[in-house]
Amino acid sequence: MAKLSSTANVLAHSTDLDDLGQFNPIIIEKSGSATAAITTETDINGATVTFTTDRDLAAVVWATFDFDQIAGGASDIYVGYINVDGTNQTAAASFQPGGNLREIISQIAVFPLARGSHTVKLRATRQSGTGSLTVNAAHTKFVIWLVGAANVTNDTGS
Repeated sequence: MAKLSSTANVLAHSTDLDDLGQFNPIIIEKSGSATAAITTETDINGATVTFTTDRDLAAVVWATFDFDQIAGGASDIYVGYINVDGTNQTAAASFQPGGNLREIISQIAVFPLARGSHTVKLRATRQSGTGSLTVNAAHTKFVIWLVGAANVTNDTGS
């Protein structure tokens, strides 16, 4: 019987990969902790999880970033990434505060996962401007749904 090798942060009732189905995902949840004075691309403290699977799967990750501009101007742009195995997913959560503001931004990524070990984490950066950002712990987290790859399609609407 196939199993998810690490059960840390698993919320679903089962870590048995043989039970995966369209309506029976494995769910992993992880919260971040405060990460201050971000001006370059940085891992968000605590918002990292590593797991290993013995088969190809699909993953859906829903992340929220609690962005708080602590200094800077109206032209500053900050970005939050869902990073999988060292690569930022192409879609990103973007925040242009226009002054010292706080905002909760979300992002969703869907991608295939080949059999093996994977690390999913949240990262943030200042994309432009001169300010700095704190990522607050209150609402910074992500949830991963692992589902059988045969149950996921990428419908482009064509």
